[in-house]
Amino acid sequence: AGAELVVAGNFSSGGLTNYGDLVAIDTTIDGPVVNHSNVTVVGTVGTSAAALYFFPRGELLLGTLVITLFVFSDSLDGTMARLAGRPSSWGAFLDSTLDRVADAAIFCGLALWFAGAGDDDVMVAVTLAALVGGLLVSYARARADGLGADASAGLAERTERLVLTLASAFLAGLLDLPGIVDPAAGRD
Repeated sequence: AGAELVVAGNFSSGGLTNYGDLVAIDTTIDGPVVNHSNVTVVGTVGTSAAALYFFPRGELLLGTLVITLFVFSDSLDGTMARLAGRPSSWGAFLDSTLDRVADAAIFCGLALWFAGAGDDDVMVAVTLAALVGGLLVSYARARADGLGADASAGLAERTERLVLTLASAFLAGLLDLPGIVDPAAGRD
């Protein structure tokens, strides 16, 4: 019999199982072929590589589409761990740490575009401020948790920040917005 993909855990029914947002193909292989930690790493590497390749070249539309695929795959890791009955402190640490790496790559890719061919010093500053702000929010929450305090209030979670950033980059690429995709546009 051909090998089937194990998305999470050791399934034994041999059929297709739907867990809401996660669809897993069951198998008789003893143990996961694709586990949640691997999905975390692949999502981060893919997001980072795409952001640092496409965005500095001004390919905002294609870059956003590729990044979105990897961000979506990375969003499955926690669900996979819970469904497999294997959530862990290490997995949570790995996920949140690599989420910061992916976020930094996205903002660095955009900052490189604006600093280079995008030729917009104000947007470089805005992009770097967004990068620092996102990292600071994560640090402050982790530090507060470590001290036993609650710092869960805020304007936007990581998902909302990513949606706003990627939607903006997507629209700029799609609409060929003057000054974003073609910095010479609109200048006399």
